[in-house]
Amino acid sequence: MLRRRTPMLLLAFATTLSVAVLATAAPGQAKADGRCGTVVPSGPKDIRGRGLSCRSARRVAHKHLSSVSHDGVCGLEHVSCRVVGFDCRQRPYRNGGRQVARVVCTRGAARVGFFYGT
Repeated sequence: MLRRRTPMLLLAFATTLSVAVLATAAPGQAKADGRCGTVVPSGPKDIRGRGLSCRSARRVAHKHLSSVSHDGVCGLEHVSCRVVGFDCRQRPYRNGGRQVARVVCTRGAARVGFFYGT
């Protein structure tokens, strides 16, 4: 009787193990509640996401940078703009004589924050 159950138990164990490995193999798709890094050295820094993946948070920051650089819709002289469905607000300030801008983008409960400057 035990011999008949052994292949079934091994199959169940292998299936459970493969599901667990697949669930942890894609950490970029997990919800981020912390630091997500930087897109490019001269672009948005200290990207932080809450309620979305780090990949998505970096994408929002990159799209914001593209908008600032190319079409000016999210230029830092504007108070707010819209990027890939996120409402973004910019707040410029000076940090030791350097111009810095803090940007926060929200869409529902999802939130992305980053800054420009040094």
